[in-house]
Amino acid sequence: MYRTRMKKGKIKNIQKTKEFQGEPVKQEHIREAFEFSYSMAFGDGFHRNRRSGGIHHRSAYEVFVNTFRGKIAEFVVSDYFTSQGRKVSQIDLSIMGVGDWDSADLLVDGIPISIKATKHFGQLLLLETKDWNDSGQYIPNLSHEKQSNYDYFILVRTKVDIPDKNNSLFSKEKLKKIIFEKHILAEISGVLSNCDFVNQIIKYKYIIYQNDLLNGKIPMDADNYYVHVAELESIEMI
Repeated sequence: MYRTRMKKGKIKNIQKTKEFQGEPVKQEHIREAFEFSYSMAFGDGFHRNRRSGGIHHRSAYEVFVNTFRGKIAEFVVSDYFTSQGRKVSQIDLSIMGVGDWDSADLLVDGIPISIKATKHFGQLLLLETKDWNDSGQYIPNLSHEKQSNYDYFILVRTKVDIPDKNNSLFSKEKLKKIIFEKHILAEISGVLSNCDFVNQIIKYKYIIYQNDLLNGKIPMDADNYYVHVAELESIEMI
C-alpha cells in the first residue's frame, strides 16, 4: 500500500484526514488507568520526561496525561481482541522504576504488538526515529534483553477532555474527580505492520523533523516517522 508523503520543507501539512468515531471507555478501565498513571507520574514509577531526541521536558502532570491516554488505549485494544476470542496477555499495571521497561504492550496469540495513543483529533501515527533501528527494532529494549521486535503497531485515538498542561498541582482526589466527570471516548484508528514500517516508512524516510511546523503552527519536539491515520490498515488484518 502506497502511503502519502507530506511535502518537503519546514511546514508540513496533513494530506489526508479521518473522522474520529470514538466509543465510551469502561469505568473500570478508567479507574485502573488512573491509579497506574498517577503512580507513574507522581509516585514511585518512572516515565521518561523527554522524548527520544526531544528538547521539551514534560512535567509530572504531562506525564500523567500521556500515560493515562496510553493505558486507556491498551485496555481498549485488549477488549477488542478478547471479544474476538483471541488469547490476550494481561495488561501490565506494575509500577516500574528507572531502568525497567515494558517488554510489549500486548501479546495477541503470542504476537507482540506495540500500542500507540494520540488525541482524538490527531491525524498521524508518530514513531520517534531515535527509538527504532533500520530493522524496525525498538532500541531501548535491545540492551535490556526485552521484546524489541513488534509485528504490528496499533494506533488508538482518545478523547480525554482535560488540559494537557497545568501549572497547578492537583491533589490526587481532585484530579480523580476531574477525570471521572469527563466522558472519555476511544477509537481503534488503525494498524501499521512492522513489514510496512521497515520497507516503506523507514526505507523511504517518511520523517517529520524536529522544529518542523505541523500544519504551519505546531513545532515538532523530535524527529518522527509518520503515517497518516487515514492510511492505516484495519485491525482485522491481525
